[in-house]
Amino acid sequence: MLNRSNLKYLGLLAVAVCLFYWKTMLTSQFTLIVGSEPTDMTYSWLTFWVNSIRHLQVPLWDPYVFAGRPFAGEMLTAAFYPLHLLLVLVPFNRDGLFSPRLYDEWFVLMHLLGAYFAFALLRELRLKRFAAFVGACCFALTGFLGNIIWVPYIESGVWLPLIFLFLLRAVRAPDRRSGLFAMTLSGGCLGMSILAGGLHMAMMQGIVVVTAAAYWAARERLPWTIGLPPRSHWMQAALLIGVFAAVAACLGAVQLLPSTEYSRLSLRFINGGAFPSSEKIP
Repeated sequence: MLNRSNLKYLGLLAVAVCLFYWKTMLTSQFTLIVGSEPTDMTYSWLTFWVNSIRHLQVPLWDPYVFAGRPFAGEMLTAAFYPLHLLLVLVPFNRDGLFSPRLYDEWFVLMHLLGAYFAFALLRELRLKRFAAFVGACCFALTGFLGNIIWVPYIESGVWLPLIFLFLLRAVRAPDRRSGLFAMTLSGGCLGMSILAGGLHMAMMQGIVVVTAAAYWAARERLPWTIGLPPRSHWMQAALLIGVFAAVAACLGAVQLLPSTEYSRLSLRFINGGAFPSSEKIP
């Protein structure tokens, strides 16, 4: 619930994240787009994507790599991530390029989004607001998210708290209808993680949900299966996981299908040259 106390801590989270990235947020002397291959690639992809959308073109083909390649076939390009539509609203800079300043701000905004999602999860776990504030800062600014510079992985990783939040609501729901609705939202969040491009993150998030749901089913009874035979309890738990997987797969299919096709033709670059991605790494 967005009461005054929660809003105060959401504001404090915004201040904390901005101060953590003070070099890019509070000065004009630094930028993330300097000498980092993952950052440079993401910046180029966003420039191409935003420019295509502004010209009312679906960015399916990238003519700037090799002799051209399927832009939507590469997961990390996040060709179908809906949150990127917000970037279309901001004009290019005077050089006709995606603003490096905007890229830095988007990078920070994704960490802030992760902090907000983590705060909501910790409040769902009934932690006090200050504890939730500290936990949200730890999730968004340290560990994996605090060290990775690949924006697609950050955009995918920030969805984990929300995925888990709706899982908790599903297994605690008083009736099956509410449980299925919450699990649908959880699967939708995993679908957003897939569309963000971080496939490895989405795979790990799926493992977290399936194992957590199985653990919960083994230790507790779903509220609407109390009094029913154990078989019914496990069938309902399996139904929740099935709904979660189906929703995530359907939402992420627009990205997963072209990536599956493209993976058979793509090349992997390792020391010693390039070879088909379908071959085992030497």
